[in-house]
Amino acid sequence: MNPCLLEIENLDVSYGLVQVLRSVTVMARSRGITAIVGPNGAGKTTLLKGIMGYVRPLAGTVKFEGTGILGTSTHLIIEKGIGYVPQGQGVFPEMTTQENLEMGAYILRKDPRKVRGLMERAYRIFPKLKERHWQKAGTLSGGERQMLAIGRALMGEPKLILLDEPSLGLAPLVLQSVYRTIKEMKKQGVSIFLVEQNAVAALSVADDVSILDLGQIRAGGPKEEILAQSDLKKRYFGLS
Repeated sequence: MNPCLLEIENLDVSYGLVQVLRSVTVMARSRGITAIVGPNGAGKTTLLKGIMGYVRPLAGTVKFEGTGILGTSTHLIIEKGIGYVPQGQGVFPEMTTQENLEMGAYILRKDPRKVRGLMERAYRIFPKLKERHWQKAGTLSGGERQMLAIGRALMGEPKLILLDEPSLGLAPLVLQSVYRTIKEMKKQGVSIFLVEQNAVAALSVADDVSILDLGQIRAGGPKEEILAQSDLKKRYFGLS
């Protein structure tokens, strides 16, 4: 089994008087895909924001490569090797595809050779982006913008990428293309922490799965173990 890369233990997060996460414990293995699935409003996005330092947890610990990162500034978390792709295909619409990718390599800007190498890798994983490298990001299709958002995160050379609902708003054929890309990222050695409302899509790529519902982890473990539990399989994945 691959070693643990990210460890989250007993995480509590509130917005004002509303507690969104309650004692959430989950981990992500190196060179694997960990999926957090659950309905809308379960707290999935809040979990990612807690990891990245966008919200301050009330309690708990978050460790990356064995070192605690709670309280660390977001830019330092990125420098430690965590990339983040928020939901909604967040790209800079007035910039070209290539300019967006270059923005993702900002922390490496003093090493042009490395930046060029990472750009070539991004274009190998996302050949459509290479075809549209001088096209403004705002004119790309929804699937292409999602690929660009992921590609920009890869430009920071992360060891782990947090993906927030990559299926959001995508047509079925485009969704399949994006998920093929996620599989390719794993082959390239990138570890992935994926949160998804589309549980079936997440299952198509995940090695480990945790179910988050009403702010609590209801079950978690290797995908095969989760799917072996018929009540979970039917209730959360709609599978018989």
